[in-house]
Formats: sequence, C-alpha cells, structure tokens
Amino acid sequence: MSQILSRLAGEVRVLECSGRFRIGEGDVALREAVRESLEAGAVKMLVDLRQVSLCDSAFLGELVGSYARAANRGGALKLLSPAPKVAES
Repeated sequence: MSQILSRLAGEVRVLECSGRFRIGEGDVALREAVRESLEAGAVKMLVDLRQVSLCDSAFLGELVGSYARAANRGGALKLLSPAPKVAES
C-alpha cells in the first residue's frame, strides 16, 4: 500500500511518500499529487522518499515525468532521502 501526504513548508510543497509504490497505484498517486500541487500554484516541490520501501519502474518513470511537468511550468521538483533500495532502482 502506498500513501502520499501533502504539506506546505514555507514556499515548498512537500509530498511525503510512504509504503510500496507499484504500477497502477503508486505512480497514479504521485501523478495526482503533483498535478494538484501544480494546479494550486506550487512552484517548488520536494518528494520525500524516506519511508518508501519499494518502487517499480512505473513509479520511477512518474518521478521523471513529474520533474518534467514541474520544469515546464517554471517550477522545480527535488527528491529527498531515497532509501538505499530505492536509490538502487
């Protein structure tokens, strides 16, 4: 099960991800969270991956797509502390 909690820290929208991110669930949740953040006017986003225990290629692809969508709108998306297993993916 994957979960994304969204919070504001100053000017930065923080997306706190936790759990296992697999195709059809985690990638969709990230896409929606980023879309909602961009529509709400977020320019700076931080995806916190400290609590992600597993991610597949669909989630990694969505991270890349989300980065591109943010950049195309003049924003920035950065990753925070991927766990070693996630960083190896």
